[in-house]
Amino acid sequence: MADFQDKTLVCRDCGKDFVWTSGEQKFFSEKGFTNPPTRCPDDRKKNKEQRKSTRVMTTINCKKCGKQGEVPFLPKDPNDILCSDCFYEERAAQKGLADNTVTPPAPSEKPQSEPEETPADEPVNPE
Repeated sequence: MADFQDKTLVCRDCGKDFVWTSGEQKFFSEKGFTNPPTRCPDDRKKNKEQRKSTRVMTTINCKKCGKQGEVPFLPKDPNDILCSDCFYEERAAQKGLADNTVTPPAPSEKPQSEPEETPADEPVNPE
């Protein structure tokens, strides 16, 4: 296994130096990411917030239970969409988890491709 050491990188947006920690490098390696981050944590957070603010939410009626909900995309067929509860229930069933061990996000959370800001010694997803 590689011996990771902290590295100083330059943010492509603001030009400031930031540290890519050995823990983050290990995480990148475990996930199969081959490129280091190109933005500092502050700019990654800024970009994420900007993407969130421009995200269009679409109101749907669940095809299984009829409950109204929202999805962060424009469905091809709005009548063929599941609410988050039914989605996670079906996902658990597909994975053979009859006891429903797939846990949906808390009501205040939305599924995200990137985690919220993390301390420098914790791994982060790349841009």
